[in-house]
Amino acid sequence: MIGKRQLRKAVLLSLFFLIIIMQTMSIQAEEARIRLDMDSLNLELGVSTNMTLTLENINGGRLKSIEGIEHFEILSSGQSQNTSIVNGKTTQSIQVNYALMPKTTGDFTLIGYVEYEGKTYETNALEVHVSEQSSKLDGETEDIFLKTNLSKENAYFGEKLVLTYELYSRYRIDHYGFKDMVQLDGFITKDFSEEQLKSNYVTIDGKKYVKYEVKKMILSPTTSGAMNIPSYQLEVILSTGDFFSQGKSMYLNSDALDVQIQPLPTENQPKDFTGLIGQLDVQATYSQEEVAYGQSLSLHVKLSGNSNLELVDSIFPKDMDNFTVYETEKDLREDVIGNDYVAEKGFEMILVPKATGEITINPIQITYFDVVTETYQDAVISGKTITVNGTMPTVASQTGNAGVVERQQMIINQINPVQLDEAYFTLKKSHVYTGIVIILLLITILAIFYYMRMKNRKRDKPLQAIYERVKKAKDNQDYYNILNDMIKYRYHISIKASSREDIKQHILNPTVVASVFDMMDMMENNFQQEQKSNSHIKEMMKNIYQEIKKKKQMC
Repeated sequence: MIGKRQLRKAVLLSLFFLIIIMQTMSIQAEEARIRLDMDSLNLELGVSTNMTLTLENINGGRLKSIEGIEHFEILSSGQSQNTSIVNGKTTQSIQVNYALMPKTTGDFTLIGYVEYEGKTYETNALEVHVSEQSSKLDGETEDIFLKTNLSKENAYFGEKLVLTYELYSRYRIDHYGFKDMVQLDGFITKDFSEEQLKSNYVTIDGKKYVKYEVKKMILSPTTSGAMNIPSYQLEVILSTGDFFSQGKSMYLNSDALDVQIQPLPTENQPKDFTGLIGQLDVQATYSQEEVAYGQSLSLHVKLSGNSNLELVDSIFPKDMDNFTVYETEKDLREDVIGNDYVAEKGFEMILVPKATGEITINPIQITYFDVVTETYQDAVISGKTITVNGTMPTVASQTGNAGVVERQQMIINQINPVQLDEAYFTLKKSHVYTGIVIILLLITILAIFYYMRMKNRKRDKPLQAIYERVKKAKDNQDYYNILNDMIKYRYHISIKASSREDIKQHILNPTVVASVFDMMDMMENNFQQEQKSNSHIKEMMKNIYQEIKKKKQMC
């Protein structure tokens, strides 16, 4: 067996050779760039937006000013850094994020100025238009209320609808959520994830609110007729600002809505109609108009609009006389702009000519029902005449006449007779490269294993020392102080001086958060009562200690 010392030497030697190999790879840095981006360039008075200044590969760059920022109120700002290596190129970026709200209407230009190595550089210019607020939300000016928004109350069967629940509040909110699951009969629903839901500031009748997108859904009717979206109850927990008391709960009811789904008209309905409904835009691009025989060309098609594009899985005929067709379907992208549904889907066709000369590709029609004109329309992919150069290869037939080859010429390579000797063998280059990659991978795995083994031998002594104080604790106050010290050491936040929302944002481990809140509730409710069983408290402390010592969290 190999001893520990020999194993350590083998690992270090392997790492040495791996470092030498990695040093032979050149890592090139991307060129320096600065860029200014905003969520939308068309803003409304009283509605906030997000703006980001990005500095790429500008180590030590400093933002001097942003021209035009005086026309906006800065609600909040923050900075983040990121380093990535892609295809041997390293990119270092710094992002400065702003939450802005326009102060007045008009057209404004935003330009950032960055100082770097004694010179001043300017970003791209953002031309921003600010208009009056489009609605006053039916004149509601309560301090907290819930709005139910549906993109259309009269629609056709198959048409996509958007349902959004928006919470407006002038209070600080700890948590919110529907008491019951939102389930709609007669619809296929697709929910947006919590990461896709937004929140921003809005001003209504001179009062500033925070608007939360509580839930956003895409609805697809499964039948026609009168449909109903029932009312649901939303529980909102308002923050009291008191660390030792729970927030105040409020219950808000969403509006119940009636929806009328109409069947599609059968009059003038084309025979090849597949159910595509909405408005459809088609963009098609041919890669080239002239190719050599044996080569291929490509056709890129992008469909976009508010149509149910999931019904389109193929658009090109497979039985073309003069081309062999290979079609690829790309992913469907769905989104909501304003309160309207939008979708986009792409296709790529590889066309391989079967003959030479002038070959015409006929236009392709996609039939859909236009919900605006309420008529059946055709979206057209334009045709093209392709010139195929060269001559098709010919071979002599069995009768001596020349004929068109239906297959490629077969080439047989002779084998060196020496290679038939049992004392010789050959290896392909690909096999050699594969073997080298496998060896390097094994060395890397062995090094990682050795590193983790050595790391596991080291204990987090400061954390363990804090936990050891549990043995000497006398009352709830001692346990509470020990718990606070453990959390402060690991996550750099005091549970005594922070709200529960701040604690959740700093401690990303949900198990630890739940256990800490349970401990806090138990201790806060028993400061003025008899002390609970020491064994129960110690068991809870032990569970929290075991959980947070598993992995250090970068804060």
